[in-house]
Amino acid sequence: MRILHTSDWHLGRRFHEVDLEESFRAWVDWVVATVEEESVDVLVIAGDVYDRALPPVWAVELFSAALSRVRALGAQVVLTAGNHDSASRLGFGAGILGRGGVHIGADVEALDRPVTLTGADGASVDFFLIPYLDTMALRTARPSWLPESEGRPDDADIHAAALERVRAAFSPERPAVVLAHAFVRGGEASESEREIRTAALGLRTTPQPAERAEETPGGQAEERRAERQGGLGEIPGALFQGAAYTALGHLHRRQTLGERLRYSGSPLPFSMSEEGYAKGGWIVDLSADGAVDVRPADFSGFRPVKRITGTLEELLADPALSQWEDAFVAAVLTDAERPREPMRALQTRFPHAVELSFSSLTPVETREYTERVRTARSRGDVVSAFYEFVRSRPLNESESEVLAEALRHAAAKEASA
Repeated sequence: MRILHTSDWHLGRRFHEVDLEESFRAWVDWVVATVEEESVDVLVIAGDVYDRALPPVWAVELFSAALSRVRALGAQVVLTAGNHDSASRLGFGAGILGRGGVHIGADVEALDRPVTLTGADGASVDFFLIPYLDTMALRTARPSWLPESEGRPDDADIHAAALERVRAAFSPERPAVVLAHAFVRGGEASESEREIRTAALGLRTTPQPAERAEETPGGQAEERRAERQGGLGEIPGALFQGAAYTALGHLHRRQTLGERLRYSGSPLPFSMSEEGYAKGGWIVDLSADGAVDVRPADFSGFRPVKRITGTLEELLADPALSQWEDAFVAAVLTDAERPREPMRALQTRFPHAVELSFSSLTPVETREYTERVRTARSRGDVVSAFYEFVRSRPLNESESEVLAEALRHAAAKEASA
């Protein structure tokens, strides 16, 4: 059986408020082309199909079209709900869709009931679909496989109980493939794995104001939420022992934790921390005896991300940066003085520049500035000290004249009051 392992599509996500719809459409085209060219039997999506519980209409329509195109090629689809998906919405009609070759893991009570599929060469494989297991939600809505305990189960406890149930259902006659959306120990996280709890289980909670805003069109409040490693605690990879292959989702870097334990990563970079990440997925050839052969499948139809550093003049002139003129750029300016309208100037060469910060070449310690202000003899001395602290140089002659005029105007206004 040949499997294409993908995950974390995050359809509907934006990058610094930039719409990524075009790149997502290129991704779907690549998936369909890869399924056809590689004669893939099963497309795997290991969680986070969408970026939020209420995705934009175009994202739902794009995913619907993707499923139809993949099924038209004869490949089956298996997918699980991630921490950004709403399991109840994603799993709607799962029974009917399953009979049509699209198998959705959205029910935590069904994680030990495999979907058995047969490849082109007649080999059958059991797929175990584990949706995102939200520890806080499951402490309240305890599934049947979670034993009663006096303490509060943590992420590792809950995943251990779930995987024990799954391993007990492994068949000696067929290899098992496990789909899981989790943070497995040893995985390398980026800045783009964000915490979205309870949505994957479809549980009712009382959202905080920012969470309510998350489900408004555009979801901009979600983008401003503090980023963490998805709110997931680490779990040991040994929990998946016995599976012929474990298709992991949640971390956005494609990476190998073991020959049979891998993250496919996200299809697009979603933060500047993903600079240089390879994107795409894994082609997994699985034999009837459980032997696996895995190779990368690379997708390049996205706008790359690049950090650049230098003075504004250097960044606008350096010929070595020509290859990044169409990238999402984060620039760190090292000018001794802040240039006038630097982002506008930067975007004349890098139209997709999205971040700008400054790194002073001659930083001044705060205590030095405090000492200057404390010993200042006049208002002019205070302003001059502040200016020198910010600009790392004293006022020049013309600036001193502007300051003097401003102080005279302020004094006259006070005198007439």
